[in-house]
Amino acid sequence: MARRLTEMDKKIGNRLIKLRHSRKITQQKLGEHLGVTFQQIQKYENGTNRISSGSLYRTAQFMGVSILYFFQDLEQIQTKPDLPKKMYALMYDLHRIKNEKIKKSISNLIKAMNGL
Repeated sequence: MARRLTEMDKKIGNRLIKLRHSRKITQQKLGEHLGVTFQQIQKYENGTNRISSGSLYRTAQFMGVSILYFFQDLEQIQTKPDLPKKMYALMYDLHRIKNEKIKKSISNLIKAMNGL
């Protein structure tokens, strides 16, 4: 049984189009990198098919962006429960911190606050 595509799938597809255009990369070239046809890339972009996490990761690497690029500002999309939206926002904020020592300190603080 096929899963239904969500609004998030469509938004990610739209981000893929914008990124591909900004990098001047054809659907054919991206498809070759991912091992799929350009028609499959079209389906990812228009939201007909859902792109797998592995393909999304390889796309981000190929395009020179963080995988989080595809999830920025998606908090406005309704998900159940609210916790995932907050987790994505927190992950994005932590990812943007460049200093590894600060990241580790924040991680330790969160663990200490949760008694881990």
